[in-house]
Amino acid sequence: MRPWQEMTQPLPALDAAQRGRTDIGDMNNSLKLVPLSWIERRFLLVDGNGEIGRLEFERALSTRARGAAGGQEWIFERNGILHPVLTVRAPGDAAELLVIPMTFGGGCAITLEERIWRWKTANILRGELAWIRDGDGAQILYRPKMNGFTTEHQIEIAANGVPAETVRFLLFLGAYLAVQACTDTAAVTAVLLATAAVG
Repeated sequence: MRPWQEMTQPLPALDAAQRGRTDIGDMNNSLKLVPLSWIERRFLLVDGNGEIGRLEFERALSTRARGAAGGQEWIFERNGILHPVLTVRAPGDAAELLVIPMTFGGGCAITLEERIWRWKTANILRGELAWIRDGDGAQILYRPKMNGFTTEHQIEIAANGVPAETVRFLLFLGAYLAVQACTDTAAVTAVLLATAAVG
């Protein structure tokens, strides 16, 4: 099995109005993934002009979430612990658009438009995660920022020449993976604290 999977169906193209709304130049590194509710796990992707899209999990402890923006929607779901697999589907469709084997640490790679994008830790001390494209260093970087008792992510894009629909898809897939990483960290911390308290 390859360490990545190619998409079985192309990403839907954006119409002219949607394409203008997600133009990379307009984003200008002002994107944020903002929690509406960490308990319900609902998030907004916003820029300086307002909401771009939403990411909402089915339930508090579910790994299934729906991402929606500008007429595009995806269902993301991670299954497995030792050999996790991430699937991406269109709403109401049983067929998978994408099946992504993941590492135990949460890393993965996918091929979009014949280029490999890798999801990995960009800076372990700061908790930064990123999509990085092989060959040219194009990236979408997620920087966590504590805001009271919640965490929001500043998102920086350095992906000139990447189609807007690809950037939009990677933004939401990365947002899903960033939220899952925070949830996994919290779960491990809770287990360690409970073990220390018992011991």
